[in-house]
Amino acid sequence: LRRHLGMVFATARRLVGDAHEAEEVAQTVFQLFAEKAGTLDAGQPLAGWLYHAARHHALHRLRSEGRRRQREQLAAAMNSATESA
Repeated sequence: LRRHLGMVFATARRLVGDAHEAEEVAQTVFQLFAEKAGTLDAGQPLAGWLYHAARHHALHRLRSEGRRRQREQLAAAMNSATESA
């Protein structure tokens, strides 16, 4: 954990742009690693697996956040349209 935490956090931070969000991504990645540790290929470098997992989860978080914002904007627009009518 100590050896790779900085790399996982930095990867997530570069993508999500926020330290708190990057911490959440890093926590998710290490939790996933703990769950899958027994099933990972012994020949695959751990750093590579962690990097790709961090990248995947950070991008997933960005997409989810973008969809949430779109839904909120649509709901606000619909709300203002019904109030105007």
